[in-house]
Amino acid sequence: MKKGQLTIEYLLILVILIMLFTSISTDLMDFASTNTLQIQTEQAINIHNTTLHNTVNIVALQAEGAKQTITLNTPPDCEYLVSDSSITLQCIAGTPSQEYTGTTIGNIAPGTGVTYSGENIPASKTGKVTVER
Repeated sequence: MKKGQLTIEYLLILVILIMLFTSISTDLMDFASTNTLQIQTEQAINIHNTTLHNTVNIVALQAEGAKQTITLNTPPDCEYLVSDSSITLQCIAGTPSQEYTGTTIGNIAPGTGVTYSGENIPASKTGKVTVER
């Protein structure tokens, strides 16, 4: 066996190991980024739901004509559809957050006399929602 042949064999083994490592790490990065986006969307939903419920409770305890405006930042792949009694998520199909489509946040119980007003908030944007009595 010659020295040159041994060097080529080691280089071939090194190239195979690098290709194997690259393919495994690429799969892991895709998995991690998908999970990160799902967690980000879930946390935004939880925070906004809590904020909306707290705001509704505060406005419901105040006199007629009370208003409070809150700012919501939508997740990168979902938009908020604002109605009088709730805010619904509409997520883009094929994205990691698509499972949250149709999720409602900040549901207002009937009889509270409180409603939401504001425009729909597109994905990755900041919008204002007014809670009024």
